[in-house]
Amino acid sequence: MIGDDLIVMSTSPEGLQRQLDALASFCEQCQLTVNLSETQLVNFEARKSDCKKFSGTTVERHDEYRYLAFVFHATKNMADGVEYLVAAGKKAVHAMQWHCISLHLSDPATISFWCYPF
Repeated sequence: MIGDDLIVMSTSPEGLQRQLDALASFCEQCQLTVNLSETQLVNFEARKSDCKKFSGTTVERHDEYRYLAFVFHATKNMADGVEYLVAAGKKAVHAMQWHCISLHLSDPATISFWCYPF
């Protein structure tokens, strides 16, 4: 069995550790493993809490975590993540426009329509 992209959130460091412990117990009972090299902790509090452990191994702390192209950052608000997505979308549309032009698919009405949402 393969599980992917799990996010665990808590309002307190103690609550987070309890959730990690419960997840570790569940994984042990179901004979599942967690790839700790891809497991990250982002602390959204002003104060830094103690490191958290999963099955006795310290979970690496990071300032940001990217999930489905959205960036969760420890000190920035959600609007910054939205701005990043908008910029990435504009860049993708621009690249698509140039690709269409290189293929001689340069109907101006169609190309400007692609940019309309931005």
